[in-house]
Parts: sequence; C-alpha cells; structure tokens
Amino acid sequence: MAREFFQAYHSYLEAMEPLTDEECGRLFRALLRYSAAGQQSPLCGNERFVFPGMRQQIDRDIRSYEEKCSRNRRNGALGGRPKTERYRTPPKEKEKEKEKEKEKEKKMFTPPTLAQVQAYCAGRGSPVDPQRFVDFYTANGWRLGPNPMRDWKAALRTWERRDAAAQENPFLREDV
Repeated sequence: MAREFFQAYHSYLEAMEPLTDEECGRLFRALLRYSAAGQQSPLCGNERFVFPGMRQQIDRDIRSYEEKCSRNRRNGALGGRPKTERYRTPPKEKEKEKEKEKEKEKKMFTPPTLAQVQAYCAGRGSPVDPQRFVDFYTANGWRLGPNPMRDWKAALRTWERRDAAAQENPFLREDV
C-alpha cells in the first residue's frame, strides 16, 4: 500500500537555495510523483542536481516504513495478552510486601504484663518504675510516636538511660 505522503526535511531548504521558484516547483512535483508512483519525471533545470539526494531520502523513508509495517504484522500475528489478563491491573509487589510487614508487626508484638516488666526490671537492677512504664504505654496504645512498638524491653532500656541522664543533670528531670 502506497503512503499518501513523503517527508520533506528542513535540510532541503539549503539544497534548494540556489534554485529559482520555477525549478523548485518542478522539483516538488517530481518528488510527489516519485513518492506516489515511483516514476521519475524528466527534469531539465538545476533541480536535476538536487533531486537524486532527495530521492534517496524518500527511498530510505519508504524502506523504514515498510520494515515497521512488517514488524507490526509479525507482532500482530503473535497475538496480544489473553483477554482475562488484559483488564486486570497487576499487583504491586511493594504494596504486598508492606502489607505482609504490617501483618507481621501486628502478630509479633504482644504487650507485656506488669509481672513481666517487674521481673525484667528486677533482673537488670533497673531504676525504672514498672507500673509507671506499663501505665504510660498502655495509655499510649503501645506505640513509639506514630509507630507500633516492636520491643518493649528496648523501650525500657531507653527509659533507664534517660533516667540515668536525669540523675546526672537535674534539669533533664520531668518532675522538676
């Protein structure tokens, strides 16, 4: 199937600069005829020197177009996605991983009992008041800022360090 057009490049202006308007008109008609039917018109003026370069570009464009059409035909013959897959949005792996991680966090952490906190504090010789620790995080939903708590023992050790720093510097104490 013949194309209904040919591409005229801006670089043609430089090649056509020395031609008169009449020669440009004959050149343009010759290019159209060659592009449409492949027939070369007889040229009598200076346009006959410019035409071969432009003809080669038309030939390259036609070959490129035919290769693209051939590639598209081969790909079309292979078929597309199965119809059941066509409209389904593929799941996003990162979102799945985040959901699994949230589920693990929910399943992994269980708030300690007062007896567990007391036993841990006693075993470490910790100055932290176990009742105050449990009350604080129970009221807070066992969260550290916006995130759910993962390790209450680590939180208790942080309280120990904070209390030790407050002992050294009385201005850091909360009750002052």
